[in-house]
Amino acid sequence: MKSKSITGSFLLASIICLVGTVEIGYTASASPANFEQRKAEQLRRIDQRMTHLRDERACVQEATSQNAIKSCREKFKVGNKQGRQPS
Repeated sequence: MKSKSITGSFLLASIICLVGTVEIGYTASASPANFEQRKAEQLRRIDQRMTHLRDERACVQEATSQNAIKSCREKFKVGNKQGRQPS
């Protein structure tokens, strides 16, 4: 009988902690200023990737041999790795 009481008390305490966490927890939406900052940053990164890809595409289009294509790939591979590093 005592084990049911302990289990019930533990369950009740767990529920209270969970409800308290949910009420005090974070909201689903970010503040408008924060949202606009993140949106602007993401758009900036997309623009950078698009510019990089356009440059790489131009290099490949101008290539006249397999070696030229290979040098384009190597040239832009360095840029790809730099773009992946955290900012």
